Amino acid sequence: MYICICNALSDRQFLQALKDAHGVTSVEELYVRTSGGITPRCGRCLETVREMLESARDITAEAAE
Repeated sequence: MYICICNALSDRQFLQALKDAHGVTSVEELYVRTSGGITPRCGRCLETVREMLESARDITAEAAE
């Protein structure tokens, strides 16, 4: 499923970037790692990207316990 229509970025690309980039701390950093340096255009996708990042943090925290 496409998360960012403007730059044609899919959920799989974001999830792969989360797996590959341990320690991603911000939505902007995750977006840049996923897109290869492209920045968001309209910004509508950023809330979904934020939710994906928070979910990954929660999973990581649970695994550490």
